[in-house]
Amino acid sequence: MAKIVLGIGTSHSPQLSTLPEKWPEGADRFSRPGFELYNVPSGERISFEELEARATPAIDKEVTIDKFRARYDECQSNLAWLTDVIEKARPDVLVMFGDDQKELFLEELLPTFSVFWGNEFPIIRGEGRLSALPAYSWEQPRTIPAVGDLGRHIIEHLCANDIDVSQSNRIEAGRSISHPFAFVHRRILGDNHIPTIPIWINTYFAPNQPSSKRCYELGRAVGAAIADWPKDIRVGVVASGGLSHFTIDEELDRIMLKAMKDLDTKTIYGLPKKRMQAGTSESNLWIATAGAVEHLEMTETRYVPCYRTRAGTGCAMGFATWN
Repeated sequence: MAKIVLGIGTSHSPQLSTLPEKWPEGADRFSRPGFELYNVPSGERISFEELEARATPAIDKEVTIDKFRARYDECQSNLAWLTDVIEKARPDVLVMFGDDQKELFLEELLPTFSVFWGNEFPIIRGEGRLSALPAYSWEQPRTIPAVGDLGRHIIEHLCANDIDVSQSNRIEAGRSISHPFAFVHRRILGDNHIPTIPIWINTYFAPNQPSSKRCYELGRAVGAAIADWPKDIRVGVVASGGLSHFTIDEELDRIMLKAMKDLDTKTIYGLPKKRMQAGTSESNLWIATAGAVEHLEMTETRYVPCYRTRAGTGCAMGFATWN
């Protein structure tokens, strides 16, 4: 029988592949007139200028070049750590939770959940906002192996247990797999192209965003499907996304990480949707992974809040293992 031997959580922000001297430049698109951000603790949509006006003096120590460099180095070390963890665990397959930001799923169809069951998918440096970034591709296209029969088994198991999902078994020519999956292969796996089954969760786009409860229960069902697979293989489950951004919410991040470590489903199910918006919504990918690997222990968590501006914008980077 298939056995889940490892869980991984990782952020995938472009900031992880941006030299710290350039971190403040990433604030430009947020600070332009008329751009609104979520002030995450309250759920308000307010401007960059309003966020900056509410900042406390404590933020000043977070937005120095020395702090940027220290945070950047810490994140690079954590990515290398995850590479080593995966190599030592020797999974045969990775089942990976990620989102899509209108790269493959466009306005005509944005599914809440979708599972890939093709036998391969491309990573291409295209012209889109995300696929064009070096963090999410190589100079030359690559083809990543998948495991179509296990992907189909997961779909059938989910549907048999009243979890409806959409499905895909090919990526249109000239397009790349969504950035969360590409990031893990580009920055963590490198040339070690472990066969991967992508599972998409629509964390970003209203009105069909799933709750944290539904994401955890999806993960549980995916874990059960893997355990039901008759082939003798080692499976790793990966979350690619989060934590809080574009406004960093350290309080929410720490509540969520502790709840996953403690298997505290009451807290997980009660995470307020108004705070799980914008980039912070990707934290639900971690929650799905926690559901899939709840038989394992969350053994290590590394948390690095990477601020860019006095307004509190940036990305809280998370790296974690379940063994």
